Amino acid sequence: MVSVSKLLNNGLLLAGQSVFQDVATPQQASVQQYNIVNFLGGSAPYIQRNGYGISTDIPAGCEIAQIQLYSRHGERYPSKSNGKSLEAIYAKFENYKGTFKGDLAFLNDYTYFVTDKNNYEKETSPKNSEGTYAGTTNALRHGAAFRAKYGSLYKENSTLPVFSSNSGRCYQTSRYFARGFLGDDFKEGKTVKFNIISEDADVGANSLTPRSACSKNKE
Repeated sequence: MVSVSKLLNNGLLLAGQSVFQDVATPQQASVQQYNIVNFLGGSAPYIQRNGYGISTDIPAGCEIAQIQLYSRHGERYPSKSNGKSLEAIYAKFENYKGTFKGDLAFLNDYTYFVTDKNNYEKETSPKNSEGTYAGTTNALRHGAAFRAKYGSLYKENSTLPVFSSNSGRCYQTSRYFARGFLGDDFKEGKTVKFNIISEDADVGANSLTPRSACSKNKE
């Protein structure tokens, strides 16, 4: 997870391509009909959920004094355990001696999307993925869109504090978000400071890694 001080929108996660502006300025409205991505849960890229017609505009007479963002990492490859399960399913398809027909015809020449097992657990990027959604790219765009909406709260040349767990994909997301937010002003140690919180159990409880310290959270 990533927490950026001075920048609360607890529904704000990393978005992809065409819906990115909706992430920075959620409209609380669904613009799609049926889409299988809506049913893939954590295995899918970010999509905006159905809204309730509640405006996200600042109420008249009010102003924002501080914003904090809590976000998960960007799109990533499956975990190692999930990867093994997917490989087992794919092996069954490969070993099938017949010909898939109808809606399953695509399996006749299907190639498993993880070509390098070393990518399991890692965030997707233009370097390790040719897919439409790259976690690092989305984080970069996310930072830029967030700056466009809340930039008035940021003091130029000040140090932006960014908190991340020590998970590789979380830290990578935090870096790309900060680069997008700061643009050419990104200078580690000067305009941005990364505060890395260990996920090790001996560190105790913290708000970034609750699953390691709270058994109820795992349920």
